[in-house]
Amino acid sequence: PPRCSRPKDVANAHIDVGNNTLLNARLRYTCNPGYKRKAGTSSLIQCILRDGSTKPNWTDTTLQCIRDPALPPQDPSPELPAERTTQRKG
Repeated sequence: PPRCSRPKDVANAHIDVGNNTLLNARLRYTCNPGYKRKAGTSSLIQCILRDGSTKPNWTDTTLQCIRDPALPPQDPSPELPAERTTQRKG
């Protein structure tokens, strides 16, 4: 039976494919720890056979995983306070 190849990588997300690559299979991306799905983006993809195509392909995902706003910023650098950078005049 026709199968989809491995779905493309999404930044800051992972996907557990397993044997779930058959035609019409559905998969869901998961954002990595510390990231969350951006509102309005979809993490679901499906293996479909497009018209005129002989090999099935995954539908495009709109998923964007953004850094969880609830978490403190990564690697805060002590010599650069956040307030100062916003007031810098070029």
